Parts: sequence; structure tokens; C-alpha cells
Amino acid sequence: MKICHITAEYPPMIGGISKHVYELSQEQAKHGHDVTIYCPDDIGDISKVKLHKNINVVFSKSFGRPLNNPIVPSMFFKLIRNKFDIVHAHDHFFFGSMIAASIKKKKNNFVITHHTNPLNYNNLFLRIFENLYLNLIGKKILKKADKVIVANKYNKTLFKTWNTGSIKIIPNAVNFNEFNKANGNGFRKKFKIPKDKKISLSIGRYAPRKGFGYLFDAIKELKKYGETVNKAIFVLVTTRTDVNKLKEKTKKLGISKHLIILNNHSRKDTIGAFYAADIFTSPSISESFGVTLLEAIYVGLPVVCSDIPSYREILKYSKNHIIVKPRDYKALAEALHSMLKKDIKKNISLELRNEIINKHSVQKIREITQKVYGEVIKCK
Repeated sequence: MKICHITAEYPPMIGGISKHVYELSQEQAKHGHDVTIYCPDDIGDISKVKLHKNINVVFSKSFGRPLNNPIVPSMFFKLIRNKFDIVHAHDHFFFGSMIAASIKKKKNNFVITHHTNPLNYNNLFLRIFENLYLNLIGKKILKKADKVIVANKYNKTLFKTWNTGSIKIIPNAVNFNEFNKANGNGFRKKFKIPKDKKISLSIGRYAPRKGFGYLFDAIKELKKYGETVNKAIFVLVTTRTDVNKLKEKTKKLGISKHLIILNNHSRKDTIGAFYAADIFTSPSISESFGVTLLEAIYVGLPVVCSDIPSYREILKYSKNHIIVKPRDYKALAEALHSMLKKDIKKNISLELRNEIINKHSVQKIREITQKVYGEVIKCK
């Protein structure tokens, strides 16, 4: 089968969409499919990325990334010139998905995976822009698709209200093999974190929807709880972030000594961080899924996170978590204090871990996705 993935992110660029598309495309290529990746040319140097021989990455000139959405008009001509059994676009906010939808014909099979929930910006202008885009463009892209893939039940319910047509729930793919030989000792040593310091780990791009500003306010608030904040170190593993600006912000808040910011570090360091950490903290305002939360639970980490629909579905695997209202930094500080003062132990049953693997492994996600492709082709 000739498969074309259209994505705004792909390695070496770090991010949830990038990771999902990479793992899925690699697995599809291993099973003999001819896979083409259409992506913008601003993702970084791809020469060191391990790619299966059946994968061909085709770049399109990007004319900027307004709201992290690369403008890639030349992708139109690439799609016009080439035929694929399946064109699989990732996210209805991406300019490339708009192009794919606009030239869809009966002979083209078009599938789209939803990756970004409405963000409900605090900024009035951005909120108006988001609503206009969704109603004038986003929903039309989704309606053009032969099949819309969403990550969970909440998103399926949301999309039904938009009358988008045929919807299939497929979670994001996770490569659990990466975790098999990892441990946290090397991470603590590399970043000089004392053994008597408890680590609260957070992972994600520094963007409004990730809520890290509220985490910083919560760390400052923790000072009111006495020694709790001094006995902990907060690690933020991020990407595509102006670290100097971020450090200036944390300096003004007076929390610099309690925080380690790691920008664009290797996947090996990230996995080491999971095993070195004592708790995982995610203050996100909006997520379509939550891969890092699932990975944290997989390694047995207790969790402090926002009470958002996508997280509630993942927390069924967790036996030790505290949820807080999004944007409430005082509640977040209280939850962190409650978790950090405990005698923290990583714990997950073999039964739960196997359930996570059976439902979320990249092998399982490829298998379900391939069935969706087959259904779409058969209906034509």
C-alpha cells in the first residue's frame, strides 16, 4: 500500500505529533508499505534520524509558523502530482491538511487524525481567531475526510456535535521498547541532582496550553509550605523553547534554584528522566490525548495533573494520582505539597502495564490504523 502522511512535525523536531507519526510510519514501513512523509522544511536536520528504507521524507518550503502552523503552499503541487492509496493528514489545524482536503477527489482516500483540542485561549483575539478557524475551515476539513481518527471517547463525542462523519477512536502510538533497558541513575548523575532530592518531572513544549506558567506559580506558592520546596527539584524537559527568556521568568519569580530546564535533549535523556523522577506533574489546560502522562504511569510514577477529559481516560491505569482544576496554581501547589511530603514509591501492577501495552503499543496502533485504511479503500 502507498501511504502518504502529511504532518507539521517529524523528527528531529520533538513533540507528540512528531513522535506519533514517526512511530506509526516506521511500523508501517516494517510491514512492507511504501510510506511517504510530506512535512515542512523547518523541522531540523533529518540526516541523523533512523528511517526505514521504505520511508521517503519530502520537504516543502515553510513560510513561517503562525500559531505553530507552517505555511507550505508547495505541498499542493506535490499532492496533485502523486497518487497514493491513502493520504493520512495529522491535525485539522495544519495548513497541509487544508491543502489535502481541498484537492480531495473520489480516487483519493483521505484520513485525518485529530491531535489538537480547542485551546480556549485567555487572549480574546486568539479565542475569536480559533473559533473562526474551526467554524470556517477546520470543520470543513474534517467533513472532507473519509474517516476521522480521534484519540479518546471525549473527542469522539465532541466531533459528533460538529457532524464530521465517520469517526474512529485510535489512541496515539507509544514505543514501549524504548523503556526496557532504562534507569534513572545516569540522569541524576549527568544533571547533578542529589539523591536526597525528590524529582518532579514535567515534559512538553513551552506553549500556553501546556500550563507550565501555572506550574512556575505553584512552585513559588510552595514556599509557603516550609521545607517541601527545598527537598524537591522540578525538572522541565522541553523543546523549541527560548530558554534564556524562560530562565529570566523563573528568576523574577524567585524559583530558579528549584528548577532545571532541559531544552531539545535526547530521547535517551527523557526516558532517563522518567526513571529518575519521583512524581510526574502535568498542568495542561488542553490535550487531545496525553502520551507523556501515559508513559509516566507506565513506569509507575505517581501523578499530579489537571482535571481535563483526555487525562481522565488515561488515569484509569494509575493507582496514585491527584487531579486539580486547570489554571489553579494554588490547588496545584497544594497537590504537589501533598504528594512530595509522602514516602513516594513507584508502583504499577504487571496486569496494568500489560493492559497499557496491549491497547497503546505502536504495533497495536498500526494494526488498528491499517484496518481503517482497508475500510476506507473498500468503501470506494
